[in-house]
Amino acid sequence: MLVWLTMYVLGFALMLVPSADNFAAAVGQSGASTFTLGITGAAAGSGTAVSVAASAAGLIVIALTIAYLPALYAVIRRRETLTRQLGVHAGSPQWGPNVVLEYHRAGALEALPALYLDWDRWANEVADGHTKYPILSQFRLPRSEYHWLLSLLAALDAAGLDLSLRPSVSAGEARLFLLSGTACVDDLAASLRMAEGLDAGGMVTQPEFTAAVSLLTDAGYPAERSSEDAWLPFLEWREHYHSTIFVLLDTIVAPPAPWSGKRSIPAKGRSDQATAAPV
Repeated sequence: MLVWLTMYVLGFALMLVPSADNFAAAVGQSGASTFTLGITGAAAGSGTAVSVAASAAGLIVIALTIAYLPALYAVIRRRETLTRQLGVHAGSPQWGPNVVLEYHRAGALEALPALYLDWDRWANEVADGHTKYPILSQFRLPRSEYHWLLSLLAALDAAGLDLSLRPSVSAGEARLFLLSGTACVDDLAASLRMAEGLDAGGMVTQPEFTAAVSLLTDAGYPAERSSEDAWLPFLEWREHYHSTIFVLLDTIVAPPAPWSGKRSIPAKGRSDQATAAPV
C-alpha cells in the first residue's frame, strides 16, 4: 500500500507541475491531497481538479485496502484452524502414517472419513483463496511446526495409506479428498507460476513404506492388505502430487518433516516436538 500511495503522490505531482511554482511544491500539494491533509491549497483552474482527483484516489486506495484485510485474514484463519487441529491430534512434524496411527490409538478410525471430508472442503477453499491472493502462501502460524502445507501432505498421505490398506472402508471419502487435494496442489503451483512437470525427487521408498505399515500393524491397525499388496496402490496415488508439493514446500521454506522431500535451505527440526519416524 505504501508503494502504491507513493506512486500516486509522484504521478499527481507531475500533473501539478504546470500549476505549481516548482516540483517540490507540486509534491507537497500532491501529498497533502492524496492523504487528505488539506495543509496545501491548490491554485485555481486545472490544479484544483488534479488535487480533488488525488484526494479521491488516496481515500479509495486506503479504504479498499482496509476493507480487504478482514477478508484475507479470514482466509488464513480458516486455513490454519484445521491445520492446528491436525497437529494437535497427530503431533508434529506432520506425517501421514502418524495421523492414521494416532486416530487408531484413540479408537477413532471411524472418524477418518469425516476427517477426509473436512480436508476435502479445506482443499477447495485454500485453492480458491490462494489462487486469487498468492501472497497468502507465505503466511503461517507463529508455531512453525504446524505448517498448513505439511498438514495437507500428511492428510493426503494418510488418505492414500488408509485407502491402500483398507480399500473397503471409507474409500469414497478418501478418494474424493485425494482428488481435491491433488487439484489444490496443482492450483497452488500454478498461482506461484511454477513450471509443469516438476520433479523434486525424494519419493517414498518401499522399505520406508513397509516400515510405516509395520508401525501401524504392530499397534493393531486392522489392515486388509499386506504392505507388499498396498505399496503399488499407495504409490499410484502419491505420484499425482508428491513432486509438486515438494517443490512448493521448498519454495515457501516449510520446516522439515518425514516424507516431505528435501529443502534448499536446511532447517533444524525440534526434537522435542517430533513424534513421528525420522525424516
